[in-house]
Amino acid sequence: MTRPRKFGTLLLAALAGTLPTVGGVGAQVGLSCGSTITADTTLTADIGPCPSFGLIVGADDITLDLGGHRVFGTPQPLDNAGVYMKGRSGVTVRNGTINAFDAGVAIEGGSGNTVTGIRAVDNIGRFSGGVNSRFGDGIAIMSSTNNRITKNLLRNNAPYSGVGVYTLIDSNHPRDTSGPASGNLIDSNDILDNRLGRDGSLGSTDNDGIRLETNTTGTVITNNRVNNSGLDGIALFVGSADTVIRNNQVTTTACTGPQPATATASWSVAPRTAPSSRTTSFAGTATTASSCAILLGRCPEQRT
Repeated sequence: MTRPRKFGTLLLAALAGTLPTVGGVGAQVGLSCGSTITADTTLTADIGPCPSFGLIVGADDITLDLGGHRVFGTPQPLDNAGVYMKGRSGVTVRNGTINAFDAGVAIEGGSGNTVTGIRAVDNIGRFSGGVNSRFGDGIAIMSSTNNRITKNLLRNNAPYSGVGVYTLIDSNHPRDTSGPASGNLIDSNDILDNRLGRDGSLGSTDNDGIRLETNTTGTVITNNRVNNSGLDGIALFVGSADTVIRNNQVTTTACTGPQPATATASWSVAPRTAPSSRTTSFAGTATTASSCAILLGRCPEQRT
């Protein structure tokens, strides 16, 4: 049963002046919901419930180690991301659980960040009934390059994906950071049970295990286990280019669309709206019990 939800919007610009900043090597003094991390930090306790951002990364080339602990939201819409990186490079986030936000980890702008050993579960945004969350993924990469998403568990996140990669700015992904999402690696993750739709139900869902929206380039998707997705196991939208998909196991999606892909040596993307010569390469990707394990050239409006 869905609990009553309160509505509100927080501007990140306003947050910058009000949330505590934590510095010092290994420091956790004063850490609480919405704290900004500016030095290597290891958690020594859980943080939450957080009505908005969990932790904000405020410096480059640092490590945020959750220390096996949990950062958790309310769970209500408009609680933003458990860990938020805007314009950051060389940051590592690792070793813990993030749940009950609109996104587990959100990377906006910047480059060369690593997310590993994270359990991003039950991070569910909402996009219906006049409620529009900023995010809707276990891990979201927006206008950011050369990030590594490795060895994570991404389960029951919604309504977009376990891992989503986004270049375009639109009403579903509002932000003030523009630029391409390119050269990102998604490797050796368990991406399971990401099914719920935009209204919080299974009735009409476009939730994917891995989601590459329009104009993402150079994404490498390898060695992942993707199971029980709401629509497609791995979805490449029209205009996504130079993607490599290898050695993944993709099973049991709810998609009933007419354009499945199989594990061929190479596949020239054929969108339903217009021809394309952009190439996606496959090797050793097993697809079973699904008509749309890997869908190429999906249009944003296509759902079951």
